[in-house]
Amino acid sequence: MNLKFLDMYQLADRIQCKTITKKKGIYPEYPAVKIGRLAIDEKYKGIGLGNDILDTICIMIKKMSKKLGISFITVDAYCTSHKFYLKNEFEYGCLLNSLIARTKKLKRTALRNKTASIHMYKDIRKIQIGN
Repeated sequence: MNLKFLDMYQLADRIQCKTITKKKGIYPEYPAVKIGRLAIDEKYKGIGLGNDILDTICIMIKKMSKKLGISFITVDAYCTSHKFYLKNEFEYGCLLNSLIARTKKLKRTALRNKTASIHMYKDIRKIQIGN
């Protein structure tokens, strides 16, 4: 599938140091870009299109980060789709409890409220730009 253009909505955001590490950082907050939620039509699910779109967005933000001083990408992922972002190297904040407790809590929350979301982030330094 060839995408001629990509509508991407980005918002200025910030991420608190205590969200990403238990250690005290040099700065209390770091600049970030929040990306909107992604959705793929049912007939195109399972072919990697979502991964390709997210990779494109991350690469674009990494290139912008050199001029804008962006350190992180954030997203408010639906509890039902957090695994997609985990597979794409996004992380939960360290304020959440153990992985087992998180998984159980996310499943319960998703069952109760389909639009419940969880804040996730990705470090810009982890994004690889191919030649």
